[in-house]
Amino acid sequence: MNSEKLSKASLANTELVPYDASCFAFLEAELDSPEILFQAMATTIAYPVEQSAFEAFISQEHCAPFVLKQGKQIIAYGDIIHEKGKEQRLCRLIVGHEFRGKGYGKVLVNGLIKKALEKDPELPIFLYVIDSNTSAKGCYSSCGFEATGVRFDLQNGELSYPTVQMKYHGN
Repeated sequence: MNSEKLSKASLANTELVPYDASCFAFLEAELDSPEILFQAMATTIAYPVEQSAFEAFISQEHCAPFVLKQGKQIIAYGDIIHEKGKEQRLCRLIVGHEFRGKGYGKVLVNGLIKKALEKDPELPIFLYVIDSNTSAKGCYSSCGFEATGVRFDLQNGELSYPTVQMKYHGN
């Protein structure tokens, strides 16, 4: 993985757009094992991920799915779960393997924050991250998220993933 940061001009040349069916191949390639799928989706979708099951899930009224593109290239995926009157959550934040460590995660998260605030600026914004994913936690912190102290174990058979809640406080 090349962790060389891209220029601000390269990162600015991206666009966060609504997910459509043509984007599924990106997700299928990135969610390439039961463990990775579980870490990204919890128990929502079974492995191997099927397009119809995935799209049935994201078509629910409370889910707003997006992809980050640079030209026609899909860089990342993320969605916002809106629990009316309660909270908004950034979920399933997936940056393509070849794009990790270059600043695209921050572009994705900041874009999703902007979309969430446009939808309902009064609701708090949360996300959950596997505690051992230090690069993701650093990215989220740089976008204005702070750990809340809420912790739980995400269970997958014998595997356990200690997970922390983070809340957006602005940046």
